[in-house]
Amino acid sequence: MKSFFSNLDPESIFRHILWSAVFIIVCAYISIDVIVPAITKYKGQAFMNDSAKASLAQVSQTEKELRAKIDSIKKENKQSLVDFHRDVQASDISRALSPFFVNLNVTQVGFKIDKKNNIKETTYELKGLSPNISYITDVAINLRKSHIFANISFPVSIKSRGKMLAFTYTIVVFQGVFDFKSLKTEPVILKLGKL
Repeated sequence: MKSFFSNLDPESIFRHILWSAVFIIVCAYISIDVIVPAITKYKGQAFMNDSAKASLAQVSQTEKELRAKIDSIKKENKQSLVDFHRDVQASDISRALSPFFVNLNVTQVGFKIDKKNNIKETTYELKGLSPNISYITDVAINLRKSHIFANISFPVSIKSRGKMLAFTYTIVVFQGVFDFKSLKTEPVILKLGKL
């Protein structure tokens, strides 16, 4: 071992140590100044890519839900237009209200057509017996459940007959009279373009 060190030139040892130190310093500089920021940037980009993917998936799901809602609204609007423009008769009103009343009598007493708004207002007189006053007051609501659009007209007459309530009043049923078949387009309220 002594012979190994005796054959070495001190200047070559110094050069070797100096170049080793320079190599270590250059490697440390490259690691700290180039590699570490690149790794940090890559980690940030990977995080942003994951966040962007999650956000895009969420946006896509929201768009699907909105399209489903809009399609549902379009279908409901189309059905409402069809229901509003159908011809309502006294028998339709009687059929819609018969579960709530006993001896229900529905008779048409008049109508008028509003040409400006394309609406026919038909007046019906309702007479019958009911076990519950809420059935009498909720006639318009129960008719709307059967897709008959009506309002109660005053005066309303309610008299007690034992356990039953005898009532008489008029309702006004609204119907559309516009002919959608004459249109060349389908009567849809909402139209959805590409989002």
